[in-house]
Amino acid sequence: MSPDRADPEAAWEPAQAEVRARVSNEDGDIKRISTKEWAKSTGYDPVKLFTKLFKDDIRYLLRVDKLWHRRKPPVPMDWAEVQSQGEEANAFDQQNEPQLGLKDHQVLDVKSYASLFSKSTETLRVHLAEKGDGTELILEPNRRKKLLVPCALDPPNSNCYVCASKPEVTVQLNVHKVTVLTLQDKIVKEKFAMVAPDVQIEDGKGTILISSEEGETEANNPEKLSDFGIRNGSRLQADDFLQDCTLLINFLHSKDLGKDVEFEVVGDAPEKVGPKQAEDAARSITNGSDDGAQPSNLHSTRAR
Repeated sequence: MSPDRADPEAAWEPAQAEVRARVSNEDGDIKRISTKEWAKSTGYDPVKLFTKLFKDDIRYLLRVDKLWHRRKPPVPMDWAEVQSQGEEANAFDQQNEPQLGLKDHQVLDVKSYASLFSKSTETLRVHLAEKGDGTELILEPNRRKKLLVPCALDPPNSNCYVCASKPEVTVQLNVHKVTVLTLQDKIVKEKFAMVAPDVQIEDGKGTILISSEEGETEANNPEKLSDFGIRNGSRLQADDFLQDCTLLINFLHSKDLGKDVEFEVVGDAPEKVGPKQAEDAARSITNGSDDGAQPSNLHSTRAR
């Protein structure tokens, strides 16, 4: 989860927020760039990259307080503090370097590492031979002549609202008892992990039920869902601008919920990925080619 850098409200410094807001108003639109493009535009500046990944993004995640009820929250890191700690560690390492016999390798010495690998392989052969159970080490050539052999990716999680082919869910509740505030805090934010949701009723009018703008729809909070014409079979569309995600919520009206149960998510949520899609996803690999993943070229086998 990463903040939308184009969102003026996501800026931590007031001056930055003011500049971004002014630019977006002048352009009439907000231009978004991916993290990769942003990193490239900074010339891969280590200070800026570190600050974004380990400070700004962490501070953003801390705003999602629902994530930290049962786990320890992360701690933002400051570049200057980490550098000062690194200097102390380097000073300690330099004092102990003769004792440890370690060397700081800034350039990979291929020849020495190849020799080390060869010695390690021979040592492994000796250990396998000493076991005497017929196990031996076999080195196979790399048939595809690739230095790095990619691995198969895991298929999309069928129970994830982000990975789903159709981000849609059905919620069972009593529309005459559940309030808009309960829908916002307990269902949309807590259950579906949205940060700043905008929720509208799909009634052909685009009625805004919940707005991410502070104070805009607070008057709706104590009202019951039925007061807005929501009934069995009604649909809502929830959009989270900060996370760039959309979820369709179908309502199933029921008066037979258990004691102290305000709502229930019905069925497999969301729709599961079909076998064909899962199979295609499993064949996908990190470098984008159609080659399937191959086992390691170094393995042991038991003689028969």
